[in-house]
Amino acid sequence: MIFQWYLVFGWMEMTIYFLDRNVVSLVKSVSEFGNCSGLIKKDNKKASKRNLNMIKKLRRQDKIKNIHTCVLSIVEGELGRPQNDVDMKKVAEKEIQSMGSFFKKSKTDVGALPFIQCNSGFFPKGLLEESADCVCSFLEFVSSEIYQPVSKKKLGDVRDKILIKAFNLNVDLKHPAVLLSIGALYGSKYASGVIKPSESNFNKYNAYNDIMIPFRISRFLFKDSSKWKFLTMDESLLSYVEKNLVSLNSASLFSSGKYVDYRVSENFSTFLDIKMFEEKLDEKEYKQILHILNNPYKHVGVEKIP
Repeated sequence: MIFQWYLVFGWMEMTIYFLDRNVVSLVKSVSEFGNCSGLIKKDNKKASKRNLNMIKKLRRQDKIKNIHTCVLSIVEGELGRPQNDVDMKKVAEKEIQSMGSFFKKSKTDVGALPFIQCNSGFFPKGLLEESADCVCSFLEFVSSEIYQPVSKKKLGDVRDKILIKAFNLNVDLKHPAVLLSIGALYGSKYASGVIKPSESNFNKYNAYNDIMIPFRISRFLFKDSSKWKFLTMDESLLSYVEKNLVSLNSASLFSSGKYVDYRVSENFSTFLDIKMFEEKLDEKEYKQILHILNNPYKHVGVEKIP
């Protein structure tokens, strides 16, 4: 794994901080201007305070015993759409250099940069999972269905419509995007906070990348890694990642291609935070939805494609 270079520094005694794209953007701004002026939003004091507090937190974490990585941001890219190897190389160079400039003591991804510069051609479609395009199309459909509350009378029909759409797009019916979509449909603020459905401003690519963060973190850690933190200013996303990071004992099983997609679906359905369905359902409805989610293919009368 190209971003596990930092393990040579004695990773078992170090805390690894994974920065999301928005936090990396703050670091880039401070590195570029040499100060925090770019973080001040004159028309939004709340956002300004949030930005400055995150920079202060990063400064406090700037210690020899820590590792700060922008790998999640590099995988996602800065285009708001899937990137190719050239895009990934540009993003990696820019962000890794900014991280190296900002952090004076903490380890960063600087050691991985030469490898990326020499080998980015091995990743013509970047580092996204194989099913990314299909899942993004699915999320776009879901947003159009659930951006506003669905009446209780129509819940069952919309639920099955979502499952069938996923199947037709070749998305595993136990993929986290599908299960979170069902949760959001049933009124879970937790699930909606991750997907963020919208009538006109929905970004399917951002939603997809947020959903995949727990699994990406697990791919970049060895099974004995325990000291890790995810840094974001999105409280809903933070809660999702901390609750649903797959068992690190299975992290070493991740490889590439369809196998990754399989492991993602199997692990998420196993460790699914089922409490997200308790918000709006009575006991009978709760048992029914869990039965459906455990047997989604049987419920909609289709067979899983090998």
